[in-house]
Amino acid sequence: MLISVLGLTNGHLTVCILTAAPKGYKGPEQNALGNLLVIFLLGGIFAGVALDWLWLIGKKDAF
Repeated sequence: MLISVLGLTNGHLTVCILTAAPKGYKGPEQNALGNLLVIFLLGGIFAGVALDWLWLIGKKDAF
């Protein structure tokens, strides 16, 4: 239950930021900011997955 609530609230917050942040800019800056936000979001997801994978490898009976 807790993970579902955290996923929904963080997902909603992320969508709000990704849609509202570029509106303050015009033209090429708006596109560049949107691209940067997506790159950093994907980088954070990748870093979280990689660190979780390393954490599992460090455990003795992970698999």
